[in-house]
Amino acid sequence: MKRVFVVVLVLFICPLAASLGDATSQTWTPGVAEGDYFYYNMYGVYETNRPSLNIPEFEYNNTDWTRITVSRVEGSVVYQVYTLHYRNGSETSFDFKCNVNPANKSTLKFNEKGVPLCAANLAVGDTVPTDETVIDETLSRTYASGIRETNHAFWNSSTDWGDLNFDRETGMLVELHRTHRFGSGSEAVDKTDVIVLTDTNRWQVSPGERQPSMPLFAALILAVFTVLVPIAVIIRFKIRRHTTGNSSGIQQITNK
Repeated sequence: MKRVFVVVLVLFICPLAASLGDATSQTWTPGVAEGDYFYYNMYGVYETNRPSLNIPEFEYNNTDWTRITVSRVEGSVVYQVYTLHYRNGSETSFDFKCNVNPANKSTLKFNEKGVPLCAANLAVGDTVPTDETVIDETLSRTYASGIRETNHAFWNSSTDWGDLNFDRETGMLVELHRTHRFGSGSEAVDKTDVIVLTDTNRWQVSPGERQPSMPLFAALILAVFTVLVPIAVIIRFKIRRHTTGNSSGIQQITNK
């Protein structure tokens, strides 16, 4: 039967059904600081062979963008403000927090966690505490501002599969694809959640996404103006002297 695709909103990501790796003795330090922000494109896709499937109204995607702002960092706990900006111009904000230390992951309620986040500079085999999975490999990802290391984790089961990509320096999520299967056979419904980073203050994600800051831009303009104005005055003065000299010569010839 024909499959039906419906784009829906992804607001929160459930813990992933994957094996939990052993925590190492390393220091679990957040790689973000107060004031850091990260913009995301978040959405979900339903894929089903049931054309009559009813998608809950709250699932439909009416968001333009989602921003995560770090409000403060206390030890291994990162406090965040999620802002959903809707296409009609309105916004909704939520407060979340995440403990990047695997030993403390159970101290937070599920509805407090938000999207996946991990400690800075994790290595292969280290635990991603917010998702109960481990780092499988470290890759290089190319952005407008240069190449950055990315920690990649993936999983695959009969009802849940996908992968996560975290910026290694900050521990922030840069891309997620997760598919969960409901039902089976002719009644199967696959919901895929997608989260993609689009902008951040920590590095330049896409070409042309940022404009020069006003203080720097103004300083450049002032410097150029300071150099060019004296040159223009000198040139104008020389032209006037040359013109004045020529006029005097013509006047003398005319008087004869």
